[in-house]
Amino acid sequence: MFLTAVIVLIVAFFFLRALYKTEPVEESLSDITEFHDHQETVQEVVSVEQTGKMMNEDQYWMLISISLAHTSDQENQASYLTSELQELSPEEMVGFRLRTDRLLSDSHTSDLWCAAFLINGGCSDDAFEYFRCWLISRGKEAYNNAKKSADSLINQIKEGEEYEFEEFAYIAMTAFKNETALELDDYIDYDKVETRDSSTEQIDFTWEEENPDSMQAICPKIFAQRWHEPQEADM
Repeated sequence: MFLTAVIVLIVAFFFLRALYKTEPVEESLSDITEFHDHQETVQEVVSVEQTGKMMNEDQYWMLISISLAHTSDQENQASYLTSELQELSPEEMVGFRLRTDRLLSDSHTSDLWCAAFLINGGCSDDAFEYFRCWLISRGKEAYNNAKKSADSLINQIKEGEEYEFEEFAYIAMTAFKNETALELDDYIDYDKVETRDSSTEQIDFTWEEENPDSMQAICPKIFAQRWHEPQEADM
């Protein structure tokens, strides 16, 4: 009996010794794998280069068109576009942002600000930018028609519609961050950027809040539907 007990103790000792020796090996292998994964991630991040090139306009509008076909509200459209952009290269994500900036700049006009004022019952500087984001999100035809005639936006006025789309301004930045863990703005080559910052541009207004007739002359259809006195504005 004594001998049997000794044998059992010896076997148990070597078993436990072997067990505790294997755990550090497994942990070391895990650490090595995690290290290599981290190194690969770093290499991918380093490969991102600055660019000042806008996305091709046809490609841009195609993305917007597809997003409209697959979604029915702003939240879903923003999520859809973010997912689509994450399938592209980091340079193309920057290009989407730069194309958006160009479209925002080209629509920074007195007539469209008048339309925004009437549709939303007032329009601050920030609100006008988010209004133009909404306009871009409506697609190429709506955008181009509105540039030609702000009053054409009467066709975009629908019950329950929101006429500001702040999240749209951050879609490219969100996609870029998700894919690279980096900030998109750091990868814009401002020496080669073809767009300009419309937020700093002065507009020669052709209408006045205190002169309803001046707004009616620019957007007669929208004015007839949306103007109600007294009207609060935050310009």
